[in-house]
Amino acid sequence: EPGLDLVHLVSTRFALFAAPTNRAESVCERWRASLIEHYGGNPDPQQYLPQCEPDGEFSPVQCYGESTYCWCVDQEGREIDGTRSHDAVKPTFNPSCLF
Repeated sequence: EPGLDLVHLVSTRFALFAAPTNRAESVCERWRASLIEHYGGNPDPQQYLPQCEPDGEFSPVQCYGESTYCWCVDQEGREIDGTRSHDAVKPTFNPSCLF
């Protein structure tokens, strides 16, 4: 995207994440980076890492690694009660996850 400078890239087996220089690192991005460091830089595919949107906000659907064990979160990353799912397909969108 034009005008976006990348200050850092964090690469894992299942995610590539970049933060633009024109804003501070978000809570989601800081939590994600902290967990990647905690996991020794190489999280297991089943370990939880917060999923962040390009603008740094929490993605509404969160999942344990590559599993289909997923749930919805609010804008602060807190789980929304009653939204946990073990569906056979990892959701990309869940209407229950709308803020």
